[in-house]
Amino acid sequence: MNVLGVLSGTSADGIDLGLCRIEAGRPIYLTAFETFPFPAALQDKLRHLPGRSAPLAQLATLQNQLDAAFAQAVNRFRAQHRDPVELIGFHGQTLWHDPRHGSSWALGSAAALAARTGVPVVAGFRDSDLALGGQGAPLAPLFHAELFAHLPKPAALVNIGGIANVTLLLPDGRIQGWDTGPGNGIIDELMQHHFGQPFDQDGATAARGRVNDGLLATLLRHPYFSEAPPKSTGREQFNRAWFARLQDTPLAPEDQVATAAALTVETIARALASVGAKTVVLMGGGAHNTTLQALLQAHLPEAEFFDLKKVGDPPVDAIEAMLFAWLAWKRWHNEAVDYTAITGAARPGLYGSVWQA
Repeated sequence: MNVLGVLSGTSADGIDLGLCRIEAGRPIYLTAFETFPFPAALQDKLRHLPGRSAPLAQLATLQNQLDAAFAQAVNRFRAQHRDPVELIGFHGQTLWHDPRHGSSWALGSAAALAARTGVPVVAGFRDSDLALGGQGAPLAPLFHAELFAHLPKPAALVNIGGIANVTLLLPDGRIQGWDTGPGNGIIDELMQHHFGQPFDQDGATAARGRVNDGLLATLLRHPYFSEAPPKSTGREQFNRAWFARLQDTPLAPEDQVATAAALTVETIARALASVGAKTVVLMGGGAHNTTLQALLQAHLPEAEFFDLKKVGDPPVDAIEAMLFAWLAWKRWHNEAVDYTAITGAARPGLYGSVWQA
């Protein structure tokens, strides 16, 4: 079955689409992957909404614009690739994620996507987990365990998006996973605010700056970092405004970026060190940040870093789209998934709802 995973991550860079061939009892196979950037005006609206109130009319308009963008991306993808799309796994654009109060909200209508593409859509995966008493995230660990079963254990799969999360594959077969805290999100916001750039290309700005140890120590005192899993978080807690409030005196912009990068690395490294990870795989936008990678390697000198960018199979940026294709296939075939040990869900369940075309 050809299943297309469709999403926009917390960084709001654009729409990722990954077409996967999925058959029972066989490894998932990625046949095509594309990223279509959001128009600049739409991207700006998305990046300035999290953590802030907005009129309902503005949110409704934004939903309509996103619905059009998602449908256009899917139809453009189908025009460029010959393999038919038989099912869509859709995550949409997360605007709010606050599992402390049992809420997570993503814009993007599955009904509209099914109607405009003529393809059935499975969506609402986080909603299913929250309804079962879970955190709603991270949802990647079960898929990571299947995709990377061959790695030496203990293995760590690190996704550095706007928020960073880890999957830990342990020698006894257990799977653990949680959000470690900020990924690229604060770094991106600082780059946009101070330099007018969407992100820190190759980590060059962080490499020029100096880490402020006092500020880093203050940032690390956030209660989230000492909480035990299961746990997840979002840019509602970790953003530039929070970062700025904790500075006793304003730092040079390069030093702010360097300190934000150090926060990302330190919180990820603590998670990986807790299990003595032998193998580390980086994915998400942060996998392209050579400064983040070098800092992580310095924290974990005994670990072997497996570079998906060099292997190219699957592409490092495609894995999250593959996840939602995989979840959609599971729901389409009425296969329950068990996130009890990861998100804290009360029991296994069917994740997602189906919208027919």
